[in-house]
Amino acid sequence: MNTFLTKIKNRYLKTAFKSVFNLVAFFLIVVALKIFVFGVFKIPSSSMKNALFPKDVILVNKLKYGPRLPRSPFDIPFVNIGYYFNENAKKRFKEYWWPYKRLSGTASIEQGDVIVFNSPWEKDFILVKRCVAISGDTLHIENG
Repeated sequence: MNTFLTKIKNRYLKTAFKSVFNLVAFFLIVVALKIFVFGVFKIPSSSMKNALFPKDVILVNKLKYGPRLPRSPFDIPFVNIGYYFNENAKKRFKEYWWPYKRLSGTASIEQGDVIVFNSPWEKDFILVKRCVAISGDTLHIENG
């Protein structure tokens, strides 16, 4: 980038290119942080009462269990704006375009952890629940 800027003689044009480059770099960093590092979610229901209340806003560390890669362009912040204006893409809003892929995390899920995940019946609806059992546990449900 620097060699490109040295060829530009006009001071204002050079400043404009630097500004555009910095803005693009900023947006790429924000998108990468949103996809790979943290997520902001609103508690949708009262199922976590006494710990988290409906409409509470939580910040989720995606690095703990590993970030899930986007499954369609609609999952990528700022990029999704362009797809909302494309009629052919809007028809595929509810579809997954790419296979499920999750990067490895720093820990594994343990009993009692609060986890955030997409509901199996609706793509854009998130669920916030406490883990009551993990692989290998025996779970017994009484009275419903």
